[in-house]
Amino acid sequence: MNSFTELYKTLSNSDLLKIIDNAADYQPIAVETAVAELAGRKLSAEELESAVAANALEQQEKAMRKEKRQAFENKVKGISAQVIDAVHPVQQSTPSTNRIINFLSVALGIMFLLTLFTELSFLTFVFFNKDSRWDSTLLVYLLQLFIVPVLTLLFWRRKRAGWILLCIYCSYSIVSGVVLFFMVMKRFYGIPATDTLFPTMSSASFLWNVVFYGGCLWLVCKRDVRDIYQVNDRSALLIAGITAAVTLGVIWGSLSMR
Repeated sequence: MNSFTELYKTLSNSDLLKIIDNAADYQPIAVETAVAELAGRKLSAEELESAVAANALEQQEKAMRKEKRQAFENKVKGISAQVIDAVHPVQQSTPSTNRIINFLSVALGIMFLLTLFTELSFLTFVFFNKDSRWDSTLLVYLLQLFIVPVLTLLFWRRKRAGWILLCIYCSYSIVSGVVLFFMVMKRFYGIPATDTLFPTMSSASFLWNVVFYGGCLWLVCKRDVRDIYQVNDRSALLIAGITAAVTLGVIWGSLSMR
């Protein structure tokens, strides 16, 4: 009798078989005790076969879990490689269409996170302070903010709706950025009507938005990109043109009401 004898009496048949089958992982005395305990139980052929089958099933399930984990790790590595390849500053060749889509998705995601970080205190007040007042202006602001992750995800998944939403958002951002930039330069900013629609920002901020979203719009309107989303020239022109016209109309209307 040794320190393993009493312990092994509480183990199942399949657990004892595991020790015997993996003898290299155990002390010799532990393996000998497992053999003796299993022999002492005088198992029938059916009981022994059942224990072997249980171990085989457990090994199969363990292998499947390992395979799934490996597949998930490979998928994450593949996505990471695509993202790194898309945003790498040194490109060996002309960027492929998929690289452009991945680059835009990453850039928009980063922009959203930066905006979310800078607006965190305000959003905390809006959602958790009982004194905050919800009106149409606030709803428009929140829509503009949280539509970005939605359109980014749809665009990254190669959905046509994602392309349309991104084109609309870029067109809106460009037009509003240009108008507000010139309003700031002419000291026209500060009118209550426009202060209600747009937060106070520096002229450089508006100019940056114009440049960034102008670049995004140029990339999404490239023929190779549009072909993936099944958007023809006429549809792209209509979407961008209508959005620009509506944006100008809203801004003009807000100025007329001052």
